[in-house]
Amino acid sequence: MQSRQFKLKNLKKRGKGNTAPLFLPLFLTPFCLFAQIFNPELPIQIQADSASFERAQHQAIHEGNVIMTQGGHTLHAEKLIMRKNDRGQLTAIIAKGTPATLTGKLGTAHPIHASAQTIYYYPDQQLITLKGKATLIHQKDKFHGPVLNYQIDKQTIRAIRQQNERPTFTLQPTRKK
Repeated sequence: MQSRQFKLKNLKKRGKGNTAPLFLPLFLTPFCLFAQIFNPELPIQIQADSASFERAQHQAIHEGNVIMTQGGHTLHAEKLIMRKNDRGQLTAIIAKGTPATLTGKLGTAHPIHASAQTIYYYPDQQLITLKGKATLIHQKDKFHGPVLNYQIDKQTIRAIRQQNERPTFTLQPTRKK
């Protein structure tokens, strides 16, 4: 298993400070979507063909044409699992689909589209994982791979190679105004 990891805060340390304007909007903006999509202060609306709550496991399961909305963000999946701890705090959101998709917009920024067979969000770990034909598109930039991990608090993205599929990042040049 090979991986590539990109750390934003180390760009200037390596003498490549002039590349930061390219990478900051590219890396920060798409994943700010994930950091803000599950805002505990905003209501979450979930529509599905069926829903159940398992009190002993502290989880809700929604199945069949699941649509979750919060603010201006929408998640589509075939199955959505939300887990909480004993204190009622959200510990995981798992969305499965063919693919599961997440779309949103930050302020007046361009839309962001993420898709994967499974989307995992672990708020207590500040971790988002797109697994299985993972794709993230922001403006004309595109990230694709079998697994994309984003560590929100460290602002790092890690793409993991699996079998014969290698990660691909397509970065468009920035235009000066």
